[in-house]
Amino acid sequence: MNFFYCRAKEIFKKIYSYKGQTFVFVLIITAAIFLIGGAALTMGSSVLKTAKQERKQGQAYYVAEAGVERTIAKALAKPDWLKTTLQESATTSVSEFNNLAYPDSAQGDEIKSVTVAKTTHDFYNDLVITSEGSYRGSRKIVEARVRFFKPIDFEKKIWAGTSATFLNNGTINSTVWSNGDITIQNVGTVVNGSIYAMGNVHLNQNAFVGENIEAYGNIDIENNAEGCSAYKDPASPNYLSGWIKSKNNITMGGGNTAVWGSAWATNSISDSSNAIKGAKHPSTDPGITFQLNFFPALALQQCQDTASYSYVGPKTFTSSDMSNLNGIIFVDGDVTISGDYTGVGVIASSGNLTIGGSIRRLNTDSCLTLISYGNINFSNGCNPVEALLYTPNTCEVSNGTHLNGAIVAGTIITDQNAVATFDPLMTETANSVNWNYKIISWKVT
Repeated sequence: MNFFYCRAKEIFKKIYSYKGQTFVFVLIITAAIFLIGGAALTMGSSVLKTAKQERKQGQAYYVAEAGVERTIAKALAKPDWLKTTLQESATTSVSEFNNLAYPDSAQGDEIKSVTVAKTTHDFYNDLVITSEGSYRGSRKIVEARVRFFKPIDFEKKIWAGTSATFLNNGTINSTVWSNGDITIQNVGTVVNGSIYAMGNVHLNQNAFVGENIEAYGNIDIENNAEGCSAYKDPASPNYLSGWIKSKNNITMGGGNTAVWGSAWATNSISDSSNAIKGAKHPSTDPGITFQLNFFPALALQQCQDTASYSYVGPKTFTSSDMSNLNGIIFVDGDVTISGDYTGVGVIASSGNLTIGGSIRRLNTDSCLTLISYGNINFSNGCNPVEALLYTPNTCEVSNGTHLNGAIVAGTIITDQNAVATFDPLMTETANSVNWNYKIISWKVT
């Protein structure tokens, strides 16, 4: 009996002992839950604050990025701004935007500032664009180095880097520029515009120039050639509007040679037959002010780097290959081309480019630029050829070809009844693809 009583007593003691321990354990667990919960709330609040700050910084970055993009867009839309307005020193920055709301002030976005510094190279300009963006107290700065490849200056119409020679009944309906000499000769060879040469100008054998002639070298007009023909009026020639000007010497002579205007020469004017119908001003500064930039020797690497499509040549292009042109097509080899096209694009060849027949644009919104790092040649009777042509070497327009567009070439030759007519609309249309860029570096702070 006593045994059972003692055993029961021991069991009840243990139960009451365990009950006390359980209470303590519950208290410990409860305290831990409160501590963990508090820490979680604190952590959650901190994470929320961090997320909000990161969002602000992200938005500030997008605003800074927009400042860079706006500057790039401005440079593409206004090449003259980039070429002539910006400073030439990398140490001098020009302010472009300040405190500009983006996209609107209600959101708190603002392009705080954008500065631009430029360095000029032979084939490209580098811009360092530094843009600071802000969003509700957060700020980010993007520094981008952007390389703008210099566009081919087709607005010069007909531009020769070394020399231009017009022969055998060829017709140029354009102004002509040359970093070197210009020669115009043979019966029926006509330039219906002015000519400007950094070198010498020679008119010979019944050739004639419609408007003015200016040269830093000598001007020779002989053997029935005529200058300033647009002002021809034997009864009352327009001497003031038509002129020839030389920074060296002017020589006239032979047959019915005539200049229907006045003449200025820094040195001598030789005109024994009185071929100059206007006043003569020897030993007089002619006041020539035009200048030609370094000839635009477009780098081959530029075409390769910015090409949308590339081929290994030789390659032939026909109408089926030239529908909806867009961007630059680069061919590592020779190219032969003819047919109709739409779109705005460039076909560039590392070798020779042969125009095998007519090339026509099917609407006035289209433009094709043809680039050759060899020579540009024409087959017989390519009429019309509606394109802009560039080669650092020789472009020979011959065999009855009728070109509508522009030519920029190291050496330009027209021969055998060729006609070249400048089309200003094409040069404007071509700017969007010929004036391109590449991002060299992108730094965010």
